[in-house]
Amino acid sequence: GTMMSVSRLRTICEQAVSVNPDIVLLTGDFYTVEAYERSQHALANGLEPLKQLQGKLFACIGNHDQEHCARERATEDLKRIGAKFLVGDEATIELGS
Repeated sequence: GTMMSVSRLRTICEQAVSVNPDIVLLTGDFYTVEAYERSQHALANGLEPLKQLQGKLFACIGNHDQEHCARERATEDLKRIGAKFLVGDEATIELGS
């Protein structure tokens, strides 16, 4: 997108995976109107390292994701990486001891 390059986002995600987190929450505002047309699946490409965190990865949308069909793009990209998409939903997580 226009706020962060795919390579920078990917590096951040690789760092997150390397610390073996119990949970990762992606809290929205993934796309802006300015980035939408130029960013075909940029979110999925940048977040791809998080695929390794199956069962630990959750996401919701933000207010900017309501613009210009960005919600559909964000939903598709988050599902590509295996995120549990929470919209009017909840999830219970059991953490290891």
